Amino acid sequence: MANGDWLVIRDGQQLDGQHSDEQVLELLQAHPSGSFFVWKSGMGEWADARTLPQFKGAAPPPPPAPPPAPAAPPGKGLFEGAAKKLRDSRDPHSFLPHLRMLDSILSWFKRCLSKQRLSSIDDTSKKMGHIALIVSAFLIFLFGVIYSIKSGEGAAFVAYLLVFPVVLIAQYVAVKFLDAGTSLIEKTPSNLSSRALPDCFALLALIATIIALVGGSAAAIMQESLVPFGTGLGASLIFLYMLGAALNSSTLNVEVTGDASAGQEAIGILSFLLKLNLRLVPFVFGVGGVLGTLGVIAALIQVIRANEFTVAMVQINAWGTFMFVLAIALLPLAVYLSFLIYYLLLDVLRSILTVPGKLDRLAPSAPEEAEE
Repeated sequence: MANGDWLVIRDGQQLDGQHSDEQVLELLQAHPSGSFFVWKSGMGEWADARTLPQFKGAAPPPPPAPPPAPAAPPGKGLFEGAAKKLRDSRDPHSFLPHLRMLDSILSWFKRCLSKQRLSSIDDTSKKMGHIALIVSAFLIFLFGVIYSIKSGEGAAFVAYLLVFPVVLIAQYVAVKFLDAGTSLIEKTPSNLSSRALPDCFALLALIATIIALVGGSAAAIMQESLVPFGTGLGASLIFLYMLGAALNSSTLNVEVTGDASAGQEAIGILSFLLKLNLRLVPFVFGVGGVLGTLGVIAALIQVIRANEFTVAMVQINAWGTFMFVLAIALLPLAVYLSFLIYYLLLDVLRSILTVPGKLDRLAPSAPEEAEE
């Protein structure tokens, strides 16, 4: 973080972006009764902005110093000081240090998973997903060749040849709709009244990340298999991406304003959740494609080891993995269509909310009614 750039918490809510010294000073002057805590790189904890030297000009002149208080018994002064701090504070962050700790953790993730970094991750994920689809197609065909030899079913070989045109068509659809989601997000702005929902959603995503990683590792140890670990790792990466997208709400074309009505806030929340799913598609396409390829490799190893009596069961089990690969390829189209349907319903709700205002503008004024 550059020198002079501050993260700002106003009345318990962290503001978007970074602020220069001048911008923080303007906020203090514009809201003299508000509480402002600031933090920048190098500081140990959040500080009351009005106590820092560079913002002294925005604070009222300090009152004259009170006479020294009589000495308190050991321990009593500390308790009274904490009680006074609790009584006089207007911001829970000032007397609840764990809130400042959580805000600091989320701020760190917000900087690490910035808008530019998320875009770079999207580009890499799309390339990984396309390569994984091609590799999966060849491995599935190889699975079919080995299965047809061991089972003696020549028709299976012909059936597995169809994997190439199916994957080719699915990949073509994925290419067309992977970028269409980004275009939809750019054309559908929405508003929220505060950062309460994005920040709380990001905290839940962080908890889910930890649970998925720890749970997958524990299941892998108990089952003596890498499959649960791979599943848990993939899920944790997806939750981590959700965390970054929620904290950087500009990637969802969501603006945090303070003038949204209750109905607009409800629509903003639904829009936030819908666009978050759409924003996840490129990353899930990449992660899911890699996991699908690993699953196909595992199925290929099983069919190689199978004998003529167990090979049929191996094929039945492998079909679930093959369908997963196909589902990942068609995911961009499915999420795109779902988003259009649900957003159409949101537009209908938004139009209904504007009807009372339009009726008020069409209603005749009181003098005109009197003349009539």
